[in-house]
Amino acid sequence: MFLAGLLALSSAVMYGFSHVFTRKSLAYVNAATATQFALVVNALLLWALSLSLVSEQVSYSPGVWVFVADGAIVGTLARLFLYIGFDRVGVARAAPVSASTPFFAVFFAVIFLHEVLTLPILVGTVGIVFGIFVLSYGEAHKDWRRRDLLFPLASAVIWGVASNARKWGFSLGVEPLFGSAVASVTSAVIFPLFCLLKREWNFKLTRSAIPFLVPAGILNGCALVLVFYALKFGSVVLVSPLASSYPLFSVGLAFLFIPGMERVTSRVVAGMILIIIGAGLVLSGQTILDFLKQILS
Repeated sequence: MFLAGLLALSSAVMYGFSHVFTRKSLAYVNAATATQFALVVNALLLWALSLSLVSEQVSYSPGVWVFVADGAIVGTLARLFLYIGFDRVGVARAAPVSASTPFFAVFFAVIFLHEVLTLPILVGTVGIVFGIFVLSYGEAHKDWRRRDLLFPLASAVIWGVASNARKWGFSLGVEPLFGSAVASVTSAVIFPLFCLLKREWNFKLTRSAIPFLVPAGILNGCALVLVFYALKFGSVVLVSPLASSYPLFSVGLAFLFIPGMERVTSRVVAGMILIIIGAGLVLSGQTILDFLKQILS
């Protein structure tokens, strides 16, 4: 379980670096172009790794459809709902709502996968989610309707369900690297169809953005693989909160590498501290539980 926790935290670090490169690329391209490019890089990278490292496990299995659905729904529909939320209620309101993903992941894991939720993990999850809320909260300078909060909430529910579905897919015998490759190529194919719904989500790739988009895509793909392996080796109640701590690294790395992008305010510091404490509780809580089981057995 400790290995799963480290893999989940490592994925958060990878996502953090990926977001820094993505932010740099947005000076040259729009969000739809950055997303599509990252999905294509993911697909190429993960299929290359799958065919070279686990070629004997690249075969049909009923569990493959779990990852086809993952790519079609999580990589596209959840992102689309979040974008709509950003547009209708502003990032300041949509981001904290979408940050509730670990709550849904843990809830579904306890109900459907019968995973054990310890007090340290529960408190740590609350700390991580509240820390993300503090980090992402700000002024939203636009009119909005309360019902429009359903869009970022829907994205959070989808991501929460996805963690449980992936865990189930691995139990059906799908190798994580192969599963991540299937999900990535499905997202890369379907995402452009969703972008047709909004005219401004057109694809305009510029040469200046490529030095940032390539590493962003590679890091994003590596983060996805780490999350998948974390879910294979560990429980959803452990992995989901830790993997969701990526805003800590996104903000911290942006402050270090993109001058002027992030300011270290008391709010930012408080959010980071909450996430760090929460992550420590989640990781130590599961480790303590395993230790006690070994003693009692």
